[in-house]
Amino acid sequence: MKQFHWIQNDITINFPIPKFLQDLLLEAEELDLNNSPEYHCVADTIDVIGKNLYTGHVITKQHRICYS
Repeated sequence: MKQFHWIQNDITINFPIPKFLQDLLLEAEELDLNNSPEYHCVADTIDVIGKNLYTGHVITKQHRICYS
């Protein structure tokens, strides 16, 4: 199991997300593993994009994030 500094390891996204968001999540993981302060900028970007996808009905209430 990867040892992240800020990312919660017990969360699984079990629904399709756009490729660009997948790429951002992978970038965030790498930055987190390297303990890079740039992680926080990418995390903020992911937050804004997620909210935009929700308000644009690309991600809906039917999509659930699973906690293991």
